[in-house]
Amino acid sequence: MLHINPKITLCLTILILIFKVNPGSAQDFFDDSFGNNGMYTSTVDARDNGFWSLSVQKDNKIIVTGWAYTDEESPSDINIQRLFENGSIDSAFNSSGLFGVGNGTWEDAYASAIQSDGKILIGGRYFNGTSWDFIIIRFKENGSIDSSFNLKGYFTKDFFGRDDRCFSIDIQVDGKIVACGFAENFNWDFAIIRLNPDGTIDSAFGNNGSKVINIGSYNDVAFSLKVQYDGKIIVCGWSYIFGSWDFSLVRLNSDGSLDNSFASTGIVTTDYNHLYNTAHSVTVQSDGKYIAAGYTFKPGFPDSDIMLVRYNTDGSVDRTFGNDGILLIDHDSADDFAWVIKTDNYDKILIGGIVTLNGTKNLFVTRLNSDGSADISFGDRGILVYKILGYDEEVRDLLIQPDGKILLAGYYSDRKVKKGFVVRLENPYNSINNQPDILLNNFPNPFNTSTKISYVIRTDFASKNNFYLPVKIKIYDILGREIETLVDDFQEPGYYEVLFPSSKNSDNLSSGIYLCRIDINGISKTNKMILIR
Repeated sequence: MLHINPKITLCLTILILIFKVNPGSAQDFFDDSFGNNGMYTSTVDARDNGFWSLSVQKDNKIIVTGWAYTDEESPSDINIQRLFENGSIDSAFNSSGLFGVGNGTWEDAYASAIQSDGKILIGGRYFNGTSWDFIIIRFKENGSIDSSFNLKGYFTKDFFGRDDRCFSIDIQVDGKIVACGFAENFNWDFAIIRLNPDGTIDSAFGNNGSKVINIGSYNDVAFSLKVQYDGKIIVCGWSYIFGSWDFSLVRLNSDGSLDNSFASTGIVTTDYNHLYNTAHSVTVQSDGKYIAAGYTFKPGFPDSDIMLVRYNTDGSVDRTFGNDGILLIDHDSADDFAWVIKTDNYDKILIGGIVTLNGTKNLFVTRLNSDGSADISFGDRGILVYKILGYDEEVRDLLIQPDGKILLAGYYSDRKVKKGFVVRLENPYNSINNQPDILLNNFPNPFNTSTKISYVIRTDFASKNNFYLPVKIKIYDILGREIETLVDDFQEPGYYEVLFPSSKNSDNLSSGIYLCRIDINGISKTNKMILIR
């Protein structure tokens, strides 16, 4: 097992400050055509309810699922609802919004997935009378239980007669279903199961259909998994290892055995400063690299930060990312927490979670460029913080629709009751694609010491298989002599800024007219700039 422990001083923190690209509130980024001013609030008849997972059907209807308590004494039910594309409730689908395996049983849902035939999978936990078990349920497209699934509509797994929980589901290309969470034996351990398409256990996987992995010296919890195109399975979570909580990443072969080509043992853990570091979600970039997201504490600081770690395909930490492979995101010295990470079609990194300001939790979303730098074209220079009703809010899942719009799901609380919500954000690329020029401007102009040059790479410049485009920005004097190369790199679509002058030699420039020339994959433009000393 590979264990990484970076030095204390080698972790990069992004201090995200809110400088607005466009004036207006965070809700200006909401899609007004969805629900009520961009938001749907759960209408299920339950005192407390919330959403943990989002999925979108082929017809663009939205499945949201989570938990619901009708009162403090009653058993919990699975909260499963379907929304039309416009954010209104589809009352023909599970009209009550609640589901229970039996009368008076306890269930919660944490994960969902849509099969190629449109059937809906829900994963979570089920109370068997003495302990909690894995549960996976399948619904038909109309919301009724699919009794052909394991001959009763659901599958449960009790590992050791103690508490187990399923947090994530994915579907293989052959229709088999893989799920992960934890199983309690003496401690909590990573637990992965695989089912056949008919809902029966796949005995060819692991140990008669399941794989339990003890990683650390105490508890291990698997929160997120992805099935790769080659059939291998990447599983992300956290482990307690001799006094610290660490990120954990496991890769399995398609038969459930540990993949020894991944960090030599199939397991890698990452410690930051021997503190509390927990990973909750993993995503895979187009080049096969993995990014795990969660949170950590910085030495000497009272607040928690979002923590990202990027790994190469062999399990080693990608030390070109952030600083030595680790990236911290700190918003306004508040407590920051990541629940979910996704990548879009251009390898932008989207993170959803919580930022706690003045004692209350706020909806939090940030978007990064593929290299981990803040994507200033999103929200307020890369960040969106919003309070729905002035109380506690949490983003538990996010999903990027085929049209580029972004769905967020979670719950808010007035500290008396909790309610689920779904928010839809506009496609962030719209503001980029509406720009007629690639070289927008430089400000200030004229300038005395430095000027900021803004440029955009529109999505229509890219293709599905080629979205990292060559970008060059050079500065010339009025005689055509090259002064400096500001950018010579491959970049994905987005909005970017670069400072001129950027080097010590350029600081010695004399007053005069300078030319800024940009070339993006053969498309060029030149702007004039005036330096006044």
